[in-house]
Amino acid sequence: MRSLVISTKGGAGKSTFVFEILAPFMYEKTKSKVKTYEYDSENQETENYFATSLLDSQIIKTNNDEMIGDDLFKHKSEKEFIVDVGGGSRAAEFILSSGSFFNHLFDRIFIPLNCGVQDAVNAIATYKEIVNQGYPADKITFVLSQADFESVAENKTMFVAFLGSNEMPKAKAGFGFDGYLKQELGKKADYLFAPYNQRLFWSKLQGKLAYELHDDLPKFQELLKSNKDEEIMAGQKNVRIITEIDRWVDRMRKLTFPALEKIYV
Repeated sequence: MRSLVISTKGGAGKSTFVFEILAPFMYEKTKSKVKTYEYDSENQETENYFATSLLDSQIIKTNNDEMIGDDLFKHKSEKEFIVDVGGGSRAAEFILSSGSFFNHLFDRIFIPLNCGVQDAVNAIATYKEIVNQGYPADKITFVLSQADFESVAENKTMFVAFLGSNEMPKAKAGFGFDGYLKQELGKKADYLFAPYNQRLFWSKLQGKLAYELHDDLPKFQELLKSNKDEEIMAGQKNVRIITEIDRWVDRMRKLTFPALEKIYV
């Protein structure tokens, strides 16, 4: 599956989705290193994963839309890759300049957002602009980031601005807030939930994806046998962190992987 992950608002969970969720999912599907292409002249998230064995990553440090477009067309014959374009105004400019080619380059486009009102507004605007450029609406998936709960029903309560709620008061009278998704698009759109854990930064410190950290557990468990207090304390702390991250990976498998499975091509 050739995927583009794009957001015109910073802090929407784009990089977390690319590297910690979508890439592990594609690795499980292909059993080979996942190709990622990151186009950004300022922030290179790829560099944080210097020790991973799951990615085949390239960083293209440019904001020149023509150069990005030319480079992307070199890869259009590849069957599996993820493209991560710098966020904010950079992403908006990229859509305007290159959106007409998206249908030739990508099988699926993901638009991440958090639960705030402005996140919903920006995500809908991004969706509309991509569709206006000729990309099929049924190939776009909203990624609802930092979902705190294990069940879909509970996670829906977090994203009232986007999804709406029957319990929310209407603007004038009564109850039943439709949410920006229904208000602006007037139809059902594809979305999935992406969980988050505040310990994910720890995986970057190790240069790896959270998905592969479990392999490091034995070396920290071995420290627990040490006769040195500092090594025992280090072992205890790191075993706790990896165990917590393992639980997050398990939640990701149950919550997000099934949704990705339905749209994988």
